[in-house]
Formats: sequence, C-alpha cells, structure tokens
Amino acid sequence: MATALLSNLELLVVSNDYSALKVILSACQGLGARLESVSSITSASAYAEKNKIDGLIIDMGMEGATGLISLVRQGGSNHAAVIFACTANSTHAQQALEAGANLLVQKPVSLDNLVKLLKASAPMLEEERRRYFRHSLVVPVTVSHKGIQHRALTSNMSQNGMAIRSFRAFESRSPVEFSFELPSGPAVKGQGEVMWVDSEGRVGIKFIFLSCTGEYPLADWLNHNCIVLS
Repeated sequence: MATALLSNLELLVVSNDYSALKVILSACQGLGARLESVSSITSASAYAEKNKIDGLIIDMGMEGATGLISLVRQGGSNHAAVIFACTANSTHAQQALEAGANLLVQKPVSLDNLVKLLKASAPMLEEERRRYFRHSLVVPVTVSHKGIQHRALTSNMSQNGMAIRSFRAFESRSPVEFSFELPSGPAVKGQGEVMWVDSEGRVGIKFIFLSCTGEYPLADWLNHNCIVLS
C-alpha cells in the first residue's frame, strides 16, 4: 500500500467499532487519503454539513446510520459523495442501498478487501473531487441581483459554483445572473443561486445554468488552469 492513490481526497469515516475502525483507517491512510474520523452520527452530521467530503465510510451498525446517508444525499455540496456502507447482514445492506450508498463493505472488515475496493473506487472519488475542487481564481465578474448589476471579483471557482467578494448586499437563496471571462479561456454567462453570505463581503454562488463561448468549456479550463490572477 505504498501508492498514494487517494492522495488529496477527503474521506469521512464514521464508526464506533474499534476493530473495524482500525482496519478502515489503516486502508485509507495507506492509500494517502485525508481523513476525518468520528464515532457518533451527531458529529458526522455536523461535519458533513460544514465541510466538503469526497467519500463517506459509515458503519451501518450505528443507530442513525441510514439517516446520515440520507442527509448527505439530500445535502448541498456533498450530495454526490461516494458512500461506502459497512454492513454485517442483508438488512443493513438493503437499508444502506435504499438510502443512497454506492458500495458495500462486509463486516468483519478485511484490510485486503477494503484496499481493493478503495483502489477500484478511486476514479469515482477523483471525479467527485474534480467537480467540487475550488481553484483559486481572481477575475472580474458582473452579477445581476434583483435587477441591479454589480461588479465584483471572484476568489475561487469550481465546476459547480464560485465565491465572490462584493461591497453589495446579497440575500441567501436569491437568484442571480452573472458573466465573466477567463484568461485565454471561454466567456461565461449563467444563472445561479446565492448559497451563503458572510460579514466580510464574501458570497457563495451555486451554478444553475452556464453558457460558454470559446474553445474550452468551463470544466475543461479549470482542470487545466489552476492559477491565481491579480
């Protein structure tokens, strides 16, 4: 397990079974994943609501495990995270799949089997990371909010949204229209939704619709241009 196949991937591990947890942590760390490990559903829910994760490994023997899977699937940035459910019987397996788990890990957890499963799942995990990876990117953007146009600067961007800095007030959950041009890339116009605002003038916008003119679409440009402009 010398290869860092899961390098830079964020995994949340949820288990209160020490023997299973020890094997899971060994497999994930051996493949280079970044881990957050918690032993309660409450802590896991709070973490998933505030942080972006690429994958979730959850012990279905914990009370509330099915609810956590449903919560992640219904959430915002983590709704497409890859979910591994550790199951001890067919009932838990069925519940996990119905709630939205992608893959099943049979208990007692075997190190070799889990490593093989994680390796096979690496492309799926990497695709999730690419979709939400935040590129540091500072470019001018025009944002139309409640019929008024505002000029702002982006601070970071992913395939699914962007954060901007603005002196104007924006309301959470309100619709916006925007346009910007990427250096040596496409001109982008679109519609989005304000997902969050903070007291420092930062605004998070989720992309709802995008129209790109140029040689490359936004996703391809971001994947090949991790830069910061000033």
